[in-house]
Amino acid sequence: MDAQNQGYGAVARALHWLMAALMILQWFSGEESKAFGGMSFHFSLGLTLMLLVLIRLGWRVTHPVPALPSSAPAWERTVARLMHLSWYLLMLALPLSGILYRQFRGKTTSWFGLADLPAWLSPDKYWAHQSEDIHKILGTVFLVLLTLHVVAALKHHFIDRDGVLRGMLVRVAVRPAR
Repeated sequence: MDAQNQGYGAVARALHWLMAALMILQWFSGEESKAFGGMSFHFSLGLTLMLLVLIRLGWRVTHPVPALPSSAPAWERTVARLMHLSWYLLMLALPLSGILYRQFRGKTTSWFGLADLPAWLSPDKYWAHQSEDIHKILGTVFLVLLTLHVVAALKHHFIDRDGVLRGMLVRVAVRPAR
């Protein structure tokens, strides 16, 4: 890892790992809703994740990410930027498609039974079906991106040995040159 690259800050790391855990839980709660007491948990967690991604986007805009090591080829840096952009788009599109699905079905979406999302769309079977399909496709895209993300992190750690993964795990201390 480059000397100027000291890893992500504590807030960025906390948001990353919290959202990673919640997104995996979210996927399981959608696939195995009975184990979670029905779909209401899935809906509530989706709304929570949407709020967290907005917070995370705000943090990212105001706190630049560490640069990849200078040893990383240009194509790899481009792919990393595209991957991060894809994650943010996905983290916004998944809850939005879920909300649209519920709205077009004429269903109320409650946040843990404490507050209901207001209905602003009229029920429409065609658009309910379309938004459900989109939501399911995005769930598959989530699994693909997750796999690629984990493989890339492991590559950086075990093959490149460049400290990129450590920068997201713990604060990396840079030792002064001797």
